[in-house]
Amino acid sequence: MLIAATTIVLELGARVALFAVDHWRTDPRVAADGYKGADWTRAYYREFVDSGGVDWHSFVYWRRRPFTGTFINIDARGLRRTWRPAELPARHMRVFVFGGSPVWGTGVRDEYTVPSLLAKDAHASGGAPVEFVNYGESGYVTRQAIDTLVSELVAGRIPDVVVFQSGVEDTFSALQNGQAGLPQNEGNRREEFNLLQPDRLAAQSRMLVRGLELLGSHVRGRFVGQAASAAGATPALASDVAANYCSNIGVVAALGDRYGFRSVFFWQPVLFLKRQQTAYERSAAAQYGYAAQFFAEVYQHRASHECPGVNVHDLGPVTDEERAPMFIDAFHPTEEGNQRLAAAMWPAIAAAAGHDGATDRQ
Repeated sequence: MLIAATTIVLELGARVALFAVDHWRTDPRVAADGYKGADWTRAYYREFVDSGGVDWHSFVYWRRRPFTGTFINIDARGLRRTWRPAELPARHMRVFVFGGSPVWGTGVRDEYTVPSLLAKDAHASGGAPVEFVNYGESGYVTRQAIDTLVSELVAGRIPDVVVFQSGVEDTFSALQNGQAGLPQNEGNRREEFNLLQPDRLAAQSRMLVRGLELLGSHVRGRFVGQAASAAGATPALASDVAANYCSNIGVVAALGDRYGFRSVFFWQPVLFLKRQQTAYERSAAAQYGYAAQFFAEVYQHRASHECPGVNVHDLGPVTDEERAPMFIDAFHPTEEGNQRLAAAMWPAIAAAAGHDGATDRQ
């Protein structure tokens, strides 16, 4: 028990140290050329750190806590604010958008997340009124997004359309875990679960060592959790990511048949595959150079791997040939990038939603 208690203290110390470092250190992404010299970026990234606290949520592990800010607002259910018309009639369509941090909106303000921009596109296009809800959360793989959807269905919150935007987290998690389909840092949770088991002294000892390493890494300001096992990223693993993704979205389509909603699936772009990178983007991509080859392999498998009975829209063409800055880092588009992605996504979502009338769901 002494080892366990010591490990917990070290873990808490590491988290305090990480918060202090992140809170006072300027995020390098403030210099992204995609911001075009905007004067709000430093304040935004201070809010980004302050809004990053999470609480335990069953099935999905974590969700952000409520937060009120200038650029980032999160409600009591952990959902980020999404733009909506000043008034929505009781009779309107609802679109739930699921994904990881690119959907949640890392690096962009509330009104420039993909769900907010889709809501604006829907409003501008006329037709039946539509409400978009942003269920994105940083780090969520597709399976966690599905578990989020299932929880909403069980609670009686039934959408008219669900949108899944996937790719980044599924690929990075596989690289990190050496296995497709698991949430990020799954090994850490396995060890944490075993930590207080009385017959797991060896596990407690490993956690003590890990706690010391974690504290030292945080104090030095190093990013912890990089996929150091990139050497294990085999072509077979890349293929597994694509196959696992198809299995997951097949589940979503089946849920739609049961609950009466329609599904639209999009595969996210990444900076690694953008052929006309700016100087800043080249530097940003280099920070994750260890992951570039694996992402290229997964994305190639995804492009050539048809998901039976399900159409997946590839968003890569939106950014791959663009000369202008489209990313703030290897995985997250700029606000302008999100605008282009939303514009490319809206026709397929509009077709799924239909504009010949709304439902009675409230």
